[in-house]
This record gives sequence, C-alpha cells and structure tokens, in this order.
Amino acid sequence: AIDASITITISLPRMQEPAADDASRLDVFQGIEQAAIDAMDHSDALDADVLGVDDNSLLLKMYARKALKSGLSFKSASDGDAAVELARQGKRYGIVLMDKQMPELTGDLACSSMRQLGYKGLVALVTADNMSGEEKDKLICEFGLNMVLIKGEAPSWMECLDAWSKGKKEALASKRQTAPHDRSLNRTQPRADRRSFRGLCKSHSVAF
Repeated sequence: AIDASITITISLPRMQEPAADDASRLDVFQGIEQAAIDAMDHSDALDADVLGVDDNSLLLKMYARKALKSGLSFKSASDGDAAVELARQGKRYGIVLMDKQMPELTGDLACSSMRQLGYKGLVALVTADNMSGEEKDKLICEFGLNMVLIKGEAPSWMECLDAWSKGKKEALASKRQTAPHDRSLNRTQPRADRRSFRGLCKSHSVAF
C-alpha cells in the first residue's frame, strides 16, 4: 500500500462587509424625504419637483424620463447661467441636479450664485470626478451645495429622486387623511420626527 496525501484548496467567496457609509446614505435619503414633506406643507407651490441643469441634452432626457416615471414634474436648464436666472426670477424647485462641468458657468459656481440670490432649495452637484469625503465636504460648505453625487457611485441621482417621490407621496397621503381644520392646526406644531440633514453645510440648511 502506498500512503499518499492530497491537499485540496477551495476558494470561498469573501463575505461582503456592509459599507461604512450606509448610515450616512440613509440620512441623505431621509433628509430628502423630509424636505419633500416640508415642501408640500408650504403654501407656495413648487415650479417643478426637479430641475435638471446640464449642457448634455441626453442627460437631461434621462433626468426627465426618471422624474416622470417617479411621478415628479421636471424642468431643465442648459447651463449654469440659466439656472441662476431662474433663481433670480424666484423659481422654486424640489431638488436641483446640477452638472459640475459646464462651459459657461460650472455647477458649483452656479449654486453659489443661486445661494447669494436667496435660493434655499436642495442642490445636488453631479460629477464624474473621483473625490474623497473631505473634497466633497469642502465643495458643500464652500459653494452652498447640499450633496455631491459621483456618477456610478451610491447614492445616485436616481435614488435621490426616488426619495423625493416617496416624501411627496407621504405628504399628499397625509393631506388627504387630515381634515382641513386639523391640518392648519398641525402646521403650527413642530414635527416630532423631523430629521436634520447631516450632509448640509450649516450656513445653507434646507428651508422652504
């Protein structure tokens, strides 16, 4: 008899660890949902749920398709200057998807100009640039952005629109279930479940 030993190596798939920023992503979505609820409570109607700002017409079509599919109204602007002009006219939008790289006026500078005009709505900078968390935070605080979305990474602009749609639906459902006199009374009371939007720069908190 011949003694022999056989070694078998089995490669097992590595268990995927939960992403470290899952909690912060949840905060972003909850913040967007709450902003939508607050917008529905405001007496002045939004000019549109979503404003897409991009010099790429194909991307604007993608934004429009997703927004309409989610039951959201949509408007577009072809460059940063046009977005600033809309803010100057007093237009209000639920969430602005602002491209970073535009030829006339970049998205971050456009957002800064809108803030100087008193614009208070959500503005998300959409970019293909790779950025660290510190770089994102710097942009947010320096230019008055609410968030920076990296194309191909989470959270995505599509998830943000889904969050706005969810908040809007919740607000509309609540309005239907609340009697008119009760609704006016509830507006004077603070929300017990109101959440702060941690991704916001303190000097540019969400307000409607």
